[in-house]
Amino acid sequence: MALVSDASLVVAIARYRQDALAETYRRHAGAVYALARRLLCDHTLAEEVVQEVFLRIWDAPRSSTPSGARSGRICWRSATAGRST
Repeated sequence: MALVSDASLVVAIARYRQDALAETYRRHAGAVYALARRLLCDHTLAEEVVQEVFLRIWDAPRSSTPSGARSGRICWRSATAGRST
């Protein structure tokens, strides 16, 4: 899956493909964590945000997918990470 685009991963996650979620996590969990850590100033809370973001992606991928997977990125999820905590 390493050669698959982020946009393709979004589609695969919407079809509940676990390997797509795993690859998305591998690619983007660090960025989500870094943003959450910077916003919350707490290591434990930042880890919880990462878990929550990826659980939400898995639980409702169609409702969290931006129209057309704009610019082929999943980083849009990290922008909402701090809102739910």
